[in-house]
Amino acid sequence: MGGSLVKPSKDSPLDYMLSKWPLPGVQKGMSRKRFLQLCTQDWPALGTAWPEYGSFDIPTHLTPLRLTLENQAPGQMDYWFLWDDEAHRRLKKVQIQAPLFPKASAPREADYSSESASGATSSGYTTSLSVPSLSPSHTRKGALYGDEVIIQAPLRTIPVPTTDENVVDRYVHVPFTTADLMNWQTTTPRLRDDPDVVHRRFRAIFQSHNPDWQDVGQLLDCLLRTEEKERVLRGAQEAAEAANDGRNFIRLDNPPHWNPNDLTQQADLKKFLDYILTGIKQAGERTLDWTTVHNTVQGKEEHPSDFYERLCKAFCIHTNIDPKAMDTQSTVRLIFISQSAPDIKKRLQQLEGAEGKSLEELVSVATRVYHTREKVQETKQGLHFLLLLPSRREEALQI
Repeated sequence: MGGSLVKPSKDSPLDYMLSKWPLPGVQKGMSRKRFLQLCTQDWPALGTAWPEYGSFDIPTHLTPLRLTLENQAPGQMDYWFLWDDEAHRRLKKVQIQAPLFPKASAPREADYSSESASGATSSGYTTSLSVPSLSPSHTRKGALYGDEVIIQAPLRTIPVPTTDENVVDRYVHVPFTTADLMNWQTTTPRLRDDPDVVHRRFRAIFQSHNPDWQDVGQLLDCLLRTEEKERVLRGAQEAAEAANDGRNFIRLDNPPHWNPNDLTQQADLKKFLDYILTGIKQAGERTLDWTTVHNTVQGKEEHPSDFYERLCKAFCIHTNIDPKAMDTQSTVRLIFISQSAPDIKKRLQQLEGAEGKSLEELVSVATRVYHTREKVQETKQGLHFLLLLPSRREEALQI
């Protein structure tokens, strides 16, 4: 989007994020200028009510933005995670300030009105965190949040009566719904086809839904093939072993029965999720297979643009080359020419300055040859018919 970048107002969430740049989680290629452009121009235009000054509000702003970016602009998710990480750090501060098991109080009726909790930020201003009494609409419905602790499904807090007729908040498990699982299953690609998207999907689910050990096993079964799941678990086991937690820490056939109401076991669950993400990243690392790329040749009746897209997909799946990147154009251009159909290949090799033309120009030339081929075939058929006319006329006269 055009236009000059808007300077964020002082003490706004965006001003705080920019003052801390580079933030934890910033990866190679991510820039402060691009972050500012997304926050002030691109994201507000998506229709998710994202404010230009930024927000740490998970249910109101970050979650709707995540759902939109996953479908429309998955490449921007790395910038979204910067906001999400900071928002969860702030929620953690709120949780630390409030005891996990608050003082006993009289039983209270379920309050279905919206509440808010305030937390002081490290930059000196106060931000309001909206805490709905019902679960967000994109997860399970109907489970109440605790007043003191902000937790998202499948682990939720509910008031539990004690033997002395008081009430304390305890974590309970609420499974994923069938709708959740079916939606993720239909929108998650195969690990070998797009490992980055799969890793982002699992990371988003882990951060947004707070799954437990059983939920992770269910997600792996639902979203991955059997061999993909095995590779993920092997990578997670290696990561756990390297951190001195042992390979059995990851075994899905050995339920650990972690108690989410125990702080130590809560930390074990967090480590388990991190190891699984590491396993997904390792399992998704591409094995170079140039043979498959060189075997990707244009079919006799295949349109040049279809062949080009198929060739680009082969590069993405079987090599570490981005076929759309500027520094790889010469390699992709050479292979596109050499593996085109014979007549198209001959025309492209004779094309003056072919080595300096863009792939779009080469595809355009190839398309003209492709359509000319059809006209030549029609002309040949017409000439053949005309040549047959005299002999047929003689045959008719003899009859």
